[in-house]
Amino acid sequence: MRCFLPLTRADLMNPAPNAFNAGARACADTRALQREVPEADEEERELIATLAAGDYSALAYQEGPARRIVVAVDARVQELTNPELACDVELAEAITWGDAVALLVDEAAAEECVAAAGSDQAALEGLEDFDLLWFDITERDDVIAQLEG
Repeated sequence: MRCFLPLTRADLMNPAPNAFNAGARACADTRALQREVPEADEEERELIATLAAGDYSALAYQEGPARRIVVAVDARVQELTNPELACDVELAEAITWGDAVALLVDEAAAEECVAAAGSDQAALEGLEDFDLLWFDITERDDVIAQLEG
């Protein structure tokens, strides 16, 4: 299943082959999400899951360039019994960077909102005004370089 994992900058830079452990939080187009927004098609529900993962990434921000970072992966997931959000899942097994399909990263203009999102609900909600830019997973090193530069 296509799912979206919220990352920190440190997660993005992690060279370990098994970068994502079983049980890691992710967001996906779940049955619960389908019930919550029955009028939405699969693409719209995946966007909802992507943005939820982006919010989780913003809430985990600690240092460096303040950007939401999300990785899209194809993985087995486990739906949760009592999820915080209808799209919440966890990885059913450890996966590698080789399972990743794409990275989604904020444009630089979102930095102020991302940096404030952990303590300011209005800033978290303001993130919807910024697009997550799509990068093929083969561009991971370029994304890292942009965040370091």
